[in-house]
Amino acid sequence: MDWSGLTTEVAVFEAERIIHGEHRNLIAVINCLRAMARDVETGKRIDTAVFHQAFDYVDRFLNAFHHPKEGRYLFAVLRRHRPDLAARLDELENQHARMPSELKAVREALRVYESSREANPAALRDAVETYARFELAHMRLEETEIMPGARESLTDEEWREIATAFENDEDPLFGSERRREFRRLFSALVNHMPAPHGLGE
Repeated sequence: MDWSGLTTEVAVFEAERIIHGEHRNLIAVINCLRAMARDVETGKRIDTAVFHQAFDYVDRFLNAFHHPKEGRYLFAVLRRHRPDLAARLDELENQHARMPSELKAVREALRVYESSREANPAALRDAVETYARFELAHMRLEETEIMPGARESLTDEEWREIATAFENDEDPLFGSERRREFRRLFSALVNHMPAPHGLGE
């Protein structure tokens, strides 16, 4: 889409809509993983392939596209306008760098659970909770400090560039054209989501 003719208000709206939407999608995935991890601990049988698919989604979309774009198109321009936010931006960039290893740790907990008959299901729950809290705290910082700071400081052209960058990659799980490999994950997550977003309790 050509954003060059958009007013500042529309460009800001579209950029924020996409970023907030991707955050909201990740929160939905995380909350469903937490619910499934609690199910494991209570002895319910679950399809662990859903965990693997969810981790693949995080790795292949959020770690590969969403986070790098935040760094390149949002954080970089905000640094020029708001040196007072430099420490926060450094913190977020460091967290982006850590996210693959954080995800690897929870993948390993799932591998141990799957491979050992004596595996402690609480260990998987704890690993999922640790990862969830890390991601949620990260997004909370972006939503409460970085996005308001950007709204106050960025230029019209910078907002158009951000909107263009984020618009180019559709979320493969929640987008209008869900990719085939994520359709099963989407169905599983919907079944675990509480109403009105899904079919779970």
